[in-house]
Amino acid sequence: MKIYQLDECINSKKLETACRDEGKCMPHRFPKAHKGKGVKDPQVLAMFFSQGKVIVTNDKAMLREHVENIPELHPGLILIKFSDECKYEIDDQESAKILRHVKSKIPNWSSLACENSIAVATEKGLEILHKKDNKLLRNEGADYSDANFADKIEAALKENSKRKPLPF
Repeated sequence: MKIYQLDECINSKKLETACRDEGKCMPHRFPKAHKGKGVKDPQVLAMFFSQGKVIVTNDKAMLREHVENIPELHPGLILIKFSDECKYEIDDQESAKILRHVKSKIPNWSSLACENSIAVATEKGLEILHKKDNKLLRNEGADYSDANFADKIEAALKENSKRKPLPF
């Protein structure tokens, strides 16, 4: 069962319980030993990626300010945010709502490979990115209303999961 690590910004007990109760993944809350200690995003990325965990966050700064700390090959990163047009700040309740929507649109979400993918989920849709040469590149994006939403997202995730280091 895949482990999804909530970071400190989205460390909701309700979200963790709801995900655990679905029985499709193993959510981990942010470790109490690190909570409130000022652990910075680069440390969070290194710590949880080295443990093979997919990181779930609603901290936009993780992508905006710390791309250099995201390795090209990693277990996966999910950023939950409002679309750029929306002027509200996201909270745990809205984050959970967006996650539920993604799961409803991709029923087999828990079996999909998410290695090397950065999924950006909003209230409007989902975008799949990957990192190459210290830049985030877009694989695919789809609105939830797109009839081919699940197929597009699954194909992009599959493509990214096949990325391997060069042999030299």
